[in-house]
Amino acid sequence: TPYTEDEAARDQRLEQFVQQRGMPLYFGGYLHDNGKDHNSFFFLSPHKPHGANLQVYRKHILLLFGETIPGYESFPFLQKQFPQVGNFGRGPGPVVLEPDRRDPHATPLKIAPVICYEALFSGYLLEGARKGAQAIMNVTNDSWFGYYGEPELHLALSAFRSIEARLPLIRATNTGISALILQDGSIISPTRKSREEILLATLPVTEPRKTLMLAWGDWFGGFALGCSIVLIGGGLLLRLY
Repeated sequence: TPYTEDEAARDQRLEQFVQQRGMPLYFGGYLHDNGKDHNSFFFLSPHKPHGANLQVYRKHILLLFGETIPGYESFPFLQKQFPQVGNFGRGPGPVVLEPDRRDPHATPLKIAPVICYEALFSGYLLEGARKGAQAIMNVTNDSWFGYYGEPELHLALSAFRSIEARLPLIRATNTGISALILQDGSIISPTRKSREEILLATLPVTEPRKTLMLAWGDWFGGFALGCSIVLIGGGLLLRLY
């Protein structure tokens, strides 16, 4: 959704870049729709005509006090009180897209796209897996949190989504750490932080597998809490009697 001639020209250069190389491009950006900007994930195909060559995923889980203010729909004055906080639109939720591959005759890969910290929510990723996804694709921006600690933590937590859904995860970040995560949680060829690097890896594509997380949902937290209550209650009763 370019606002100026310069932005429209940039979009055209991007399409030409993809068409000349015959390779699809997946990238993050903003989409303006219904009066709001959407933090979005774009899938640009080199094999389809203009207008049909773009698939878009819009972020659903917005960052509180960064992309949205809780309750501003009911209390619009909050947006005026905190103009520095983003007021992004919210996407419809988990989807599975089928972006083109480099070979136009190859079967499209079924992708569950997620943006930034959406990769931390088990239920969200599991819903994409239930829709038939063969892989997870994540773009994120970790630069807000500095150089130490958070990039490693975000990557480690993302690996659990692959384990839970038994799906590979491709992770691209603008300041690192980008990586391929296998179905067992193995992190392949992670890039260094704050370096321009190219990651070449082979994505293993297999048919979706059934897991306890897929069958029962995000059960572990509630199960652990229940066990803790039983153990603490039992301990208190033993002390009383």
